[in-house]
Amino acid sequence: GMNGAELVHQLRGRTEPLPTKPRILVVTGRQAPEVERSALRLGADAFLRKPLDPGQFIATVEELAGRAAPQAA
Repeated sequence: GMNGAELVHQLRGRTEPLPTKPRILVVTGRQAPEVERSALRLGADAFLRKPLDPGQFIATVEELAGRAAPQAA
């Protein structure tokens, strides 16, 4: 029952520790520029619009996976 922005906010606002910081990729069909700005401001790591370009999607996921690092305690 929540939208993507609310989900990003919930994930980034967690108080219990996680073993790693989750990487968040927002994928949307909405074209409004403020959707991307809002998602990134709330803590998304990357943002893609539909229809997805397969090469761009793979490159973005690989980049996010490479940036994955354990959280500092």
